[in-house]
Amino acid sequence: MFGQFQDQLQSLINVYVQDGDPTQVVELLETQEKKKKEGNDFKVLVESIFKKTLLNLSCEDEINFQQFEWLLQLSILFARDNSSFCSLPTIIMSELFDCRTIEECESLFSLIDNNVNVWKEEIFFKNVKNMLLRLCNDLLRRLSRNQNTVFCGRILIFLANFFPLFERSGLNITSEFNQDNSTSYALQADDELSDNIIDIENKEGEYNDSNNFTIDYNFYKKFWQLQEYFRNPIICYTKSNYKSFQLYCNEVLSVFSGYKIDPNSCCYFQSLGLDSDDDKERNIYFVKYLTNQKLLELQLSDSNFRRHILIQILIIFQYFTTNVKSRNDAYILNEDQNNWINETKKKVNQLIEETPPNGSEVRTVIEHLLLREEYWNRWKNEGCNELKEVVETEEQQQQNADYVRNSYHSVNLARVGEKLRAHNNSNRIIIGNHEMTRLWNFCPDNLEACRSQKRAFTPSIERYFESVLKRPAKERFEYCSEPNFSWRALRLLSQKSSYFFVPSNQVVKPVNDYLQGITERLAQEFNVVPNSIAEQEESKAETEDISDDELLKNVETNSVKSDDDMNTTTNTTPDTNDSNANESTLPDDILNETTLEHIAVKIADHWDELSPLFDFAEDELEFIKDNFNDPIARAKHLVTLWKEQNPARASLKNVQKIVQAVKPDINLF
Repeated sequence: MFGQFQDQLQSLINVYVQDGDPTQVVELLETQEKKKKEGNDFKVLVESIFKKTLLNLSCEDEINFQQFEWLLQLSILFARDNSSFCSLPTIIMSELFDCRTIEECESLFSLIDNNVNVWKEEIFFKNVKNMLLRLCNDLLRRLSRNQNTVFCGRILIFLANFFPLFERSGLNITSEFNQDNSTSYALQADDELSDNIIDIENKEGEYNDSNNFTIDYNFYKKFWQLQEYFRNPIICYTKSNYKSFQLYCNEVLSVFSGYKIDPNSCCYFQSLGLDSDDDKERNIYFVKYLTNQKLLELQLSDSNFRRHILIQILIIFQYFTTNVKSRNDAYILNEDQNNWINETKKKVNQLIEETPPNGSEVRTVIEHLLLREEYWNRWKNEGCNELKEVVETEEQQQQNADYVRNSYHSVNLARVGEKLRAHNNSNRIIIGNHEMTRLWNFCPDNLEACRSQKRAFTPSIERYFESVLKRPAKERFEYCSEPNFSWRALRLLSQKSSYFFVPSNQVVKPVNDYLQGITERLAQEFNVVPNSIAEQEESKAETEDISDDELLKNVETNSVKSDDDMNTTTNTTPDTNDSNANESTLPDDILNETTLEHIAVKIADHWDELSPLFDFAEDELEFIKDNFNDPIARAKHLVTLWKEQNPARASLKNVQKIVQAVKPDINLF
């Protein structure tokens, strides 16, 4: 009855898993509408064809991830079309994982993980949820929790995303503890550890001999016996066990407060000798404690190990102080015990904050996680109510909007008052936006912050016009015609110079002429001599210092030249001048966007040495450094500002001279 159809479907599926085009398969399904209605025989036939195809793909030497993905997508298409059982995709995946190694299963698991939204559809969820749960449990039984930690975590995260939050099978309703997670340690003392002493250091940095702790078997045993209380906190409600727990915690915290931490302890690859870049980027950690007596001294100086113990103490403290509905009513701590927990909790938080690296950030994260646990515990105490999305009609939405608008003051002012009170107690000002509140509270006194010298970015008139005043009078007009310079100069003059204001009866001059006249008056005021005149005076002074005999000798030497030398000089001089002229106008010498990027890459790593050479004030350099974290962007912005303020000197040659004054080995060409 289905013989011809079976052969056609088998051949089309074989073609599909090679190219991923389901067009021909869909066309074949459309011709079989009557047979699909006859019963389950058609669906059984389809399931057998898919299993046969899966067997053929599994027999190949190399695993082809793409072909398995296409086969899974095709099975989902058949299930949605009611051409197969809804459990067909899960059946294929179960058989696939049963015949693959753990490494292959880890890569193939993304086929299930990436389609979590498909499994949540109404047509699939009821039919595949138990099969997927069984598949994941089978994988977890095959995996090692010490060696395949990441894969185990992926499976658990998938189950958490797949099943709804209120699924009771995934909740620890009765707050049971995993007592199977026992920590074994040595039952006999090691003589080699009897001489190791931990000295607790006081706040002044001096060692106190009265608080010495010996790493002997006694301390070793107390340290690891804490794990027994961590895995089963209920035993602490007996008086004797609570005293032991209190004693062990005090001793461990005392040792932590005085024992020095290895600054490189958070980098496991250094201790393992992994020097390659790939190994450094990999996060190496251990999920089980090593309890050898000889390792205890190293573990006490390990920041990661210390954080594990401190976090465990905070977790058990939270269990003691929060309301747990499933806990026996007889398990209650007295007032003295609660006071000790509160005081010890402060010590633990302080130790976490003092533990490098990033102690304060780690403490904030831990406090946030413990707060979330309180929310989950409250939800469990209330019976794990199902979370449903409430869909309101238009009339209900309008009624709710009217209610909120009419009762805004009575409902929200109390919350606003609480926020304002909390910020006032912490000397903070709340504005209403998180980012604006953060910026506003940088400095408690905003007027004082505005008067800070770091905010004075305006240069003095003498400093800004210095480069113009030293130029000859003919070059000043060209410099004053630059739009960037003239705009900044006018703004600066309007704030700091009386020359900006002129009598109203004078004819308004062009900006270039006006600025040239201002520069002449400023040159007289500041007694600035142009460079050409200064150079002539210096050369004249040097000439006067030379004796008459030396002058006569130089004249005779220069006058006695052969005709060939004169011809050579005459012929080569124009070429030299031409080359210099051409070189000054080369396109590569222009500071365009590409050239600025090139310069920035070259000088990015030498900011501290090169930035002062560009004639910027220290506050301006500090402003650029604070606003540009990227070294390349910072260097580019520096050269761009220098180009805008010095248009006549803005060339690649001049930048090269500035750079080579400190870094001769850097070549910008």
